[in-house]
Amino acid sequence: MWLAGRDVEASSIAGWQGRVVKIRASGFPSGRIVVAVVSVWRLLGAFRSAWLTMRAMRPDVLLCMGSYASVAPCLAARCVGIPVVLHEANAVPGRAISFLSRFASRVAVGFEEALAYVPRGKAVVTGFPLRRGFAPSAPRTAGKSLSLLVMGGSQGARVLNERMPRVASALQAHHEVCVVHLAGRQSADAVEAAYRDHKVNAQVFAFSSDMATLYA
Repeated sequence: MWLAGRDVEASSIAGWQGRVVKIRASGFPSGRIVVAVVSVWRLLGAFRSAWLTMRAMRPDVLLCMGSYASVAPCLAARCVGIPVVLHEANAVPGRAISFLSRFASRVAVGFEEALAYVPRGKAVVTGFPLRRGFAPSAPRTAGKSLSLLVMGGSQGARVLNERMPRVASALQAHHEVCVVHLAGRQSADAVEAAYRDHKVNAQVFAFSSDMATLYA
């Protein structure tokens, strides 16, 4: 288990019994020169830490689920000769998966649309891996109530955070609406206030690792 050290990722592995390796990672270099230099420096440090640990652990394969936390471990694994498997859950791969796909042995994708962005011969459509807790729920009777689960990733998604309160408000003209929204730590309070201003019944969380309950 690789961990970049953010509070969100730390909370997502609560109860994990396996080994946790913490690395200090950063996003891709961009923007101001000072920020870019710091990002490169942190990436080099994360690579060194991952390379030393990879040599000591010698795993059979490294599975990367995307995000900038995958970059250093993926590159380190390739340098040590360990095969890398990537998983892309989105129809359009993010920057990390797009960059790392050239170094991967296989790229598992959740949507066929993602095949257009992955090197030929490496991609396989696997769908989404689900934990055992995601048991099929009983069929629900169609009615006027509309329940919406809104997720934008661990850090939230700006466009969803900004627009969903207005969208849910518009839907209330036709349905009774109930929203559960994962907005990210930095935006949760503002998103909750927006739903309240639009008089929408909504539960807003910064983050949740109990996805099985949210999907139920």
